[in-house]
Amino acid sequence: ALLIKPNYGEAHYNLGNTLSDLGQFDLAVKCYEQALLIKPNYGEAHYNLGNIFTECGQLDAAVKSYEKALSITPDYVEAHGNLGNVFHELGQPERAVKCYKQALMIKPDYAEVHNNLGDILQEFGQLMEAVKCFKKSLAIAPCFIKAWSNLYFTARLLAFSEVVEGTWLVSFKNSLSKDVLASPEVIILDYRLNAFKPHTVDDFFDQAMSALPAIVDEEIINPETRLHLEAS
Repeated sequence: ALLIKPNYGEAHYNLGNTLSDLGQFDLAVKCYEQALLIKPNYGEAHYNLGNIFTECGQLDAAVKSYEKALSITPDYVEAHGNLGNVFHELGQPERAVKCYKQALMIKPDYAEVHNNLGDILQEFGQLMEAVKCFKKSLAIAPCFIKAWSNLYFTARLLAFSEVVEGTWLVSFKNSLSKDVLASPEVIILDYRLNAFKPHTVDDFFDQAMSALPAIVDEEIINPETRLHLEAS
């Protein structure tokens, strides 16, 4: 199509999508930029550029691309959600919350955004409000592992141990297939839940380490827990 009609913006855009899917981000960026030279108000191209910049850690550039996409299409819900994620990564949680709330005004059943909003509220110490967000996320997507993990972790912080170990946990596991139950994500979830009970930590630690050693070692185990495990 580009050989016949080189100024066909959609063709440049589609080629950019293909290259992005293949992980060839530099070439994909060139295609999107070419599409935008032809069609400056191509919101989807700005959005996809934002996604690539986010993937490559160019967060300031990502913000500009998402904001440009939103200036063209104000109700671009995915752009609101992804912009919120970038603001969160940039350490600007208040701006992230505004983006998430705007996304939910447009799409109230956006499970990922409910979860991400809850994540920030948890950081703010607003634990009950965070729980509400995680439960909303799970009402929409019952097998959303991240939301379950966040919900149980926050519930532990609130000392809802009886509820967590009873109805919620049974309901959660009954909603998952055997393949999902055996996945590293669920093993990590079990570890995080049981990390609050020292007598069961070691077994879950061993399982988690064998599944995702880098993530468990670097992100989940705090120094106090690591010392306890190494001494046991």
